[in-house]
Amino acid sequence: MSSPLPFAAGIPFTPQPVANWLYQSMVLALEFFQGALGRRGRFHPNGDFLTDDTKQPASGGQIACFWGTELGSRRDRGLIAWDFDIDLAVFVTPGYDFARLWEKAKSVFEPLGYRLIEHSKGYKFRICPSEPLALNQWEETCEDARKESPKLSRPKRVAIASKKKVSWPPTAPHDCNCLDIEVYTVSRNAALRIFKGTVTHSVNPMDVFPIVEGIFGPLRVPLPRTPKILDLEYGSQWRRVYSVKKILKGGRSVMEDISDDLGVRRLIWPSVALSDAEEFEDGYAGAGLDASPKDVPWRYRKVTEYDNGQPHDI
Repeated sequence: MSSPLPFAAGIPFTPQPVANWLYQSMVLALEFFQGALGRRGRFHPNGDFLTDDTKQPASGGQIACFWGTELGSRRDRGLIAWDFDIDLAVFVTPGYDFARLWEKAKSVFEPLGYRLIEHSKGYKFRICPSEPLALNQWEETCEDARKESPKLSRPKRVAIASKKKVSWPPTAPHDCNCLDIEVYTVSRNAALRIFKGTVTHSVNPMDVFPIVEGIFGPLRVPLPRTPKILDLEYGSQWRRVYSVKKILKGGRSVMEDISDDLGVRRLIWPSVALSDAEEFEDGYAGAGLDASPKDVPWRYRKVTEYDNGQPHDI
């Protein structure tokens, strides 16, 4: 979908059904993965993962919004109006078996009509609908070419992609209406190595932990403690400059800045009620453009367990 306004021609605004899918799928993913990772512990600024009650080291992890999703939360308080995916990061303790968790996720999500793909072995995982709600044919053919000929140079793969047709459903859905999950291992007093394409960013654990609360449309969501990773990847201008991937002739794309006075829609909310989202809907102002002492640590839902048939809150 593109705006009819001349200055916005070529901007692929997110169709409302895609936005609805992304918000609902985000709710399900946050609930499932944080529940599976555990709700009794959290990472501290030095990288330790400690239980909330005894403050003892434990095995587990936490999930947080990442990349464009974190940016949308901090700057716009929701899904950017031309964003077609949700980015999440899962931070785990050394030795944590995420592969086993991913297999469990398949048993939960696939009966609901989702496809779960290990996009990059042990590191990047993708949740998408069984058939895409939106599709960038050029990016899909490029991804197919990369999968088929990973050792070829990019120009040669592009040449191959220009002659290919998109397989249906796509063999590896790419960019459009997906949840991308990156997995990072956190060690005590060790820098986190964050990957973005061919670039690796080194980040101090205190820039990421503790995980704090942000706002995303009608939801409250977990975010890294500071926007340090966004600054490393995009520079500080992301706070005020809006960039959009414009689609060019032949399906190719280019990043272009949108000035602040053109009146282009910046944000899209879901247009339907979200299921099982109550845990995420009682928010506050949320973490903003920069870290603040007022930022609230991400709080878990009150969980009830039973001892000898008697409930107690943990």
